Amino acid sequence: EFAKKHSSIYGLEVNDKMSLKQIAKKYGNEAASSDGFIRGNEIIINRAVAKNTGAVNVANHELLHGIIKKAMGDKTISADVISGLKSKFGKQWKIVEDKVYAKDKQGRRLYTNAYLAKNPDEWITMLSDAIQAGEIVFDDDIFIKVGDVLAPVLRKFGFKKIDFESAKGTYNFLKEYNK
Repeated sequence: EFAKKHSSIYGLEVNDKMSLKQIAKKYGNEAASSDGFIRGNEIIINRAVAKNTGAVNVANHELLHGIIKKAMGDKTISADVISGLKSKFGKQWKIVEDKVYAKDKQGRRLYTNAYLAKNPDEWITMLSDAIQAGEIVFDDDIFIKVGDVLAPVLRKFGFKKIDFESAKGTYNFLKEYNK
């Protein structure tokens, strides 16, 4: 509901009305096997696949991709940022890595190295998913540092009143974002 309610603020629209067949016909078979994706200014939610995979957070996940990409413009999140997040989260980062390196039933990775190189924001959306799922444990030191990374990106897109100055504020934003 958050994604539907707030997507227009970022020039995006959620479409969760298409059938699996309609998605395949319009966007291809690869898209038809995905929980959700963004094409242009539209967030496409594949309800059939999301239901099957248990991806209850797919709309918010895709909206966060859209927010980050719009905020970054032509720039991308650098490998240094991802590396910095990895070092800041320490052992907990394995939870994010497990999500990013997950495999389907046929043993194929869901996200290839080539995809991750082109879409490094996937790491941040997976981090957000892990927080939403309660898999990442709150730690003041970590979330102060994460706030330093995310604040400039998200403030550019209207999240000016969110407290990114404290670890708790950063954590609360990511937690609230995923409700």
